[in-house]
Amino acid sequence: MEKVLKKEELFEKRPMLLKVDMPLYGGFIYVRPMTMAEQTQLAELGEKYKESNALTRIKKITLPVISWVLVDPNGEQWFTQEQENEAVEKLAKLPASVVLGLQDKIIEFSGLTEESRQALAKNLMSQGTLPDSL
Repeated sequence: MEKVLKKEELFEKRPMLLKVDMPLYGGFIYVRPMTMAEQTQLAELGEKYKESNALTRIKKITLPVISWVLVDPNGEQWFTQEQENEAVEKLAKLPASVVLGLQDKIIEFSGLTEESRQALAKNLMSQGTLPDSL
């Protein structure tokens, strides 16, 4: 990419979306990347539920995260924060292959691979901690 972004383009423009094929349903959906605040919330949820069983972790971490990033073609969220419980219930009824596939795509698209997490942790440790506003 050769374009220099202006401040307004970075902070006011929606990021690109990822088209995720849904072969079991004969179509596709869109997801947006997770924000830094959402990644921080994800880390906090992971810590909170690290000793929980798999079902609890899926219902309290995986499914809410998926609900945060499902969007229409214009980048508008499918579920509001107030609808998160409803979203979790709906997502829990999907085939496991769909949920796990979405999880993998979201992790990769949001830069949450193991390598990127290690780099982020190293970076944050060298700079102190995240600001309280995240």
